[in-house]
Amino acid sequence: MGSRFNKDRFLRKRHSYWSNLSEYIKKHRIWLVKNKLKYGAHYTESNHVCVKECGSIVTPSVIKYNTQKMQEKLGIEFNFHSLPHIHATMLMENGAKVKDIQARLGHSRSAITIDTYSHLTQKMQNESVDIFEQAMRDLK
Repeated sequence: MGSRFNKDRFLRKRHSYWSNLSEYIKKHRIWLVKNKLKYGAHYTESNHVCVKECGSIVTPSVIKYNTQKMQEKLGIEFNFHSLPHIHATMLMENGAKVKDIQARLGHSRSAITIDTYSHLTQKMQNESVDIFEQAMRDLK
């Protein structure tokens, strides 16, 4: 999980994520530099985003534990793998363009985004019914 995420590749992408992301990344980089100075020769150099204070990679078991704690706090069930699915579905549900969602998730084809990562929600179904009903009223 965390060990497969390459921050340089992520940072090179030219997509908008959310307005606070660049500020968060700047703060994270400062945190990394401070920790590198603090730990000196004992700092583990890596090219990962999810690292401990000493630079060592955060293991999948730690991510799983933290995810469980977030679930308890938020009162919703999810797993780390479901996050891109949730992301794609929320964007699609709220009118984002498929090509933008495809680019944000790094998919080579929009079919992957639509068929695998986005899921039909009740809100989407209700909107389709509303659109059809309005179209029928417009025929009169």
